[in-house]
Amino acid sequence: MGDVPGALKDFTQAIELNPDYALAWNNRGDVYFLKLGDLQKALEDYTQSALLNPHNEKTFYNMGVIRFRFGEKEKALENYTQAIQLERKFAEAYHKRGLVYGQLGNHQKAALDLHHAKNLYHVQEKEENYQEVLNLIEELQQED
Repeated sequence: MGDVPGALKDFTQAIELNPDYALAWNNRGDVYFLKLGDLQKALEDYTQSALLNPHNEKTFYNMGVIRFRFGEKEKALENYTQAIQLERKFAEAYHKRGLVYGQLGNHQKAALDLHHAKNLYHVQEKEENYQEVLNLIEELQQED
C-alpha cells in the first residue's frame, strides 16, 4: 500500500517475535532492496532468509543481483546457479548468469545461458526480454 516505513516496522517486529520466520527476513530484504536501495541491509536479510529457507529461488536471485552490483561476480554466479537449481524455468536467472559469464570471458557458458533465457522468455511471452537477450547473443557472437 506504499507505506514503506510501516512495512519495514512490521517485518522487523515479525522477525523479533519469530527470528526463524524466513519469509519476514525475505520480505524485509525486499523493502531494503526494492524500496530503499539499501543493498547491504537487503543482502544481510536475504542471507538470513536463505539460511532459514534454502528453497526460495527469488531470494537467491536477489542475492545474485546485489552481489553483482557489489562486484562479487563469482558469488553472484553461485546465487544465480542456486536460483536455477530451484526453478529450472527462471529465465531472469539464466539471463543474469549469462551476463556474468560474458563479463568473466566465458563466452561459451554465457551463450548457453542466454539461449536458455531467450527460449524461456519466448515461451513465457516476455517479448521485450526476449528481444533484449537476442541482442546480447548477437553482441556476444560479434566478440568471438
